Amino acid sequence: MLLIQRIVGVVIGALALIAAVFFSVVIFAIVAVIAVCIVGYIWWKTRALRRAAKSMETPRTGRTIEATEIYEVPTEKIEDRTRPPNERP
Repeated sequence: MLLIQRIVGVVIGALALIAAVFFSVVIFAIVAVIAVCIVGYIWWKTRALRRAAKSMETPRTGRTIEATEIYEVPTEKIEDRTRPPNERP
């Protein structure tokens, strides 16, 4: 009887392992289909934006233009209010 219990236990364990792998593959396939649908929907909804961005591209000439701009912001001098008015410069 002990040998039969071991054989049945191994068979049940193998069937449980096969069932777990099967369900994990099914769940993975469902998640993959949902992900593809979401990406496809986003891709479809942004097609006009991609076309507009593509039409605004500058032609590529192979040249690189580098530029640096420095802006000076005029500032006002603030009076030193820690000194009394008669000691201010």
